[in-house]
Amino acid sequence: MKQQTQDRMEKALVFVMAGLSLYSFIRHFIVIPVTTLGVDYKKHWMAADAILRGVTPYQGEELYLGFNYPLLTGFIFLYLRAFPYEVSELPWDIGNALFVMAGYLLLAFGLWPKNAKRSAETGLDGWVLNFLIRYWPLFTFVIISHFQPLHRVMIAANIDPFNFFLACGLAVCFVQRKEKLAGIFLIFLSLVKIAPVLLWVPVAGCRRWKVLVTMFSGLTLYLVFLLVSGFWRWEIFLYQETLPRIPFYWQDISLSIHKFAALHLLPHALEDEHLYRHLVLGINIAIALPYMALIAWWSLRKKAGNHALMLAFGMPMVLIFTPLLEINHFVWAAPAMFLQLREWIFGRLSMRLFAALGLAWGGVMAMETLAQLPLYFSLPFHNITFQVIWLVLLALISGVAAFRGDAPETSTPSADQAAVA
Repeated sequence: MKQQTQDRMEKALVFVMAGLSLYSFIRHFIVIPVTTLGVDYKKHWMAADAILRGVTPYQGEELYLGFNYPLLTGFIFLYLRAFPYEVSELPWDIGNALFVMAGYLLLAFGLWPKNAKRSAETGLDGWVLNFLIRYWPLFTFVIISHFQPLHRVMIAANIDPFNFFLACGLAVCFVQRKEKLAGIFLIFLSLVKIAPVLLWVPVAGCRRWKVLVTMFSGLTLYLVFLLVSGFWRWEIFLYQETLPRIPFYWQDISLSIHKFAALHLLPHALEDEHLYRHLVLGINIAIALPYMALIAWWSLRKKAGNHALMLAFGMPMVLIFTPLLEINHFVWAAPAMFLQLREWIFGRLSMRLFAALGLAWGGVMAMETLAQLPLYFSLPFHNITFQVIWLVLLALISGVAAFRGDAPETSTPSADQAAVA
């Protein structure tokens, strides 16, 4: 009788979770984007228009310091020019919703820990573990549909749903040890948003050389294409003129640790572009050296370390190095949450670390809501919002998890692939 009651309660919970999440998904990923004028898609339409007219997409109205992506991004979204500007946001919004759904499907079925050992305990911990294993696709849908950074990108109609999809593909292929495919996802992730190229650091720490060879081979081929086609003249402007100016030019909307440091340590840098550039560079070097040294030490010391947790550490670290940080950029790191949860289910992550990560990810999920709390406005650093707090907290705890997490039982590709089959 007790088991029947528990089963009914579980089914009721599943029904409620599915219903609320479906409502949230339809509202935030379909209705609101379609009925709201996005501010970011316009530059992609204009970039596509410029490329097809044989004009550089890095100069001109709303493009200079606005379109700050490699040319590959412009080529991928050339289809926008097939629609008049007045109606082109609709296919763009539909495409963004499809990218989010594709990313969800990758996480839901590519990381599903079906083969994890079920708990024999009758307590809450055992029930939670068994529930997550059984209903992983549903739980994944609950998280994705309520993830506020994804809500923001859909309202703004920017490019990050595509980056979310690419990051999910990388995470799944990395865990399944599909090395070349993981490398391909990393190529596109690096050539669409640039900053994720830094993921080569944790990948190298895991000694996944085939992923890196694929990645750098793809980047080399792209460079050859630029040189042969003559498009290098356009793209070099991006690296010489656009990217160096972006952090200072858009500092008003940036909530990065670089701006935080400038506000509290060097406020006159906010008025001096040259000084601000040097501050950004100095902070990134100061972070990069110990970051790379720690991963190198981990790689030498733990040859069979937990690769999933190391990649999950590298994803939020990309945001640490990003001098122009907005809430939507957290979607790049979203797959790390599911990697860490999966490793806890397999027993490779302690309950304490899992709980700490849950707190950090909870703050990221509800970031916009937290920023509206009265407590937030009473804090002395309210001009930076909770983004910096939660990012640093998330990166630190993810780092501890990566260095403390247990290695998988085996490092053979077949076994790792079987675990997620």
